Amino acid sequence: VIADAYVDPEFGTGCVKITPAHDFNDYQIGLRHGLEVIGVLTPEA
Repeated sequence: VIADAYVDPEFGTGCVKITPAHDFNDYQIGLRHGLEVIGVLTPEA
């Protein structure tokens, strides 16, 4: 569980999933929290 100011507690449940390699906002949150970016579109994945 990661707490971040990006999440709006007044919108829906106040919870979001973070996938750093998925989109820009997720990537920025991932950087702030030191999350690993896993590239899944590679022959090794």
